Amino acid sequence: MKARPGTALSRWRALLGLLWRAGRGRAALFGVLVLAAGVLPTAVILLTGALVEAIPGAVQHGLGSAAGRPALRALGGLGLAIAALVLAGNALAYLRAVLDAAFAGEAHRSVAAVTLGLPGLAQLEDPAFGDELEAVQDAERRGVLRQTLLHLSTVATARLRGGGAFVVLLGWSWWAPLVLAAAWWLTNRVFLQALEKGAAVAMNDGAALTRRAEYLRSLAMDPAAAKEVRVFGLADWLVGRYADAWAEVLALLWKSRTASRGLTAAAAAALLASHAAVLGALALAAGRGDVEVAALLVLVQAVIATSDLGIVGDAQWWLTRSLGVAERVAGLRARLAAPPPQPGAPAPTPKAPLALRHAPGRYT
Repeated sequence: MKARPGTALSRWRALLGLLWRAGRGRAALFGVLVLAAGVLPTAVILLTGALVEAIPGAVQHGLGSAAGRPALRALGGLGLAIAALVLAGNALAYLRAVLDAAFAGEAHRSVAAVTLGLPGLAQLEDPAFGDELEAVQDAERRGVLRQTLLHLSTVATARLRGGGAFVVLLGWSWWAPLVLAAAWWLTNRVFLQALEKGAAVAMNDGAALTRRAEYLRSLAMDPAAAKEVRVFGLADWLVGRYADAWAEVLALLWKSRTASRGLTAAAAAALLASHAAVLGALALAAGRGDVEVAALLVLVQAVIATSDLGIVGDAQWWLTRSLGVAERVAGLRARLAAPPPQPGAPAPTPKAPLALRHAPGRYT
C-alpha cells in the first residue's frame, strides 16, 4: 500500500517542524534573512523612482539646494538598500548551507529513531513501511534533503518580491494587481498540480518501478550475477526486461506530465491577456499625462516583478519533493506514538512489493 499524500498544510507543517528541530535559533535567523532578501528589492524599485523624480530639480538648482536634497536622500537610501540586499543575500547563502546539512541530519535522526524504536519486527517487515523508508533514502541519494533550504529560500524570496510588486501596483490602480495576480495564481496552480503529481508518482509507483529497473541493471553489471547471466545465455532476456522496466517508468512519468495540457494553455492565455491589459492601461495613462516618467518606471518594474507570484522553476520542483519527504518522515515518526500491537493479535497479511503488484510476470 503506498502512502497517500496529505494536504499542503500538513506537508508544510512537517517540513517546518523538521527545520525547527534542526536548530531553532538558526531557523529564526533564516526567516529574518529571507524576509529582508524578499522585501528589499521592492524598496530598491521605489527608491529608483524617487531618484529619477528628483534628478531634474537637482540638475536645475544644484545638489546643495532645497530641490537637490531629495535626490541626495534617494541616492543614499538606494545605496543603503542595495548594500543591505547584498549582505542579506550573502548571509542567507551561508546560513542555508549550514541549515541544509542540519535539516538532512534531523531527517536521518528521525528515521533512525523510528527504525530502532519500534517494538518488535512486525512493522519493519511490512512492505508498505519498507516503501516509505526507501522513498526517503532515494530522496537522500538524489540530493533532495541537502537542498531543501536553498530552494525554500528561493521560493520564499520570490513570493515576497511578488507581494511587494502587488502593493506598489495597488497604489496606482486597484484592478491591475488583482488581474495580474489572478493570472499568475492560475499559472502557478497548474504548475504546482503538475509538480505534486509528478513528485507523487516519482516517490511512489515511479520509485518502486525505478528500483526494479535498477535491480535488473545490477544483475547485468555486478560481477557475481553477470557471470551467471552470461553462462546461462540470459543476456538478451535481461536486456529486454531492463528496457521494458524503464519504458514503464517513462510512460508513467510522461502520463503524469501531460495530464493538464488544456489548463496549461488556458493559463498562458490568461497571462498574455492580463499583461496586455495592464501595460496597455499604463501606456494610455502615460499618454494622457496622468502618470509621470518616474512613476511609469516604477510601475513597469512592478508589472515585471509580479512574475515572482508565478512559477519559480526548478526550485519549486525540488521544494515539492522536499515537502513530500518531510511528510513521510513525519508519518514515520507518528508510528512511534502509535500503540504497539496487542499480543495474540492476528498478523497483517503480507502483501507483494509494489513493483511486483504492478507488473505481474516481469521476473519470470
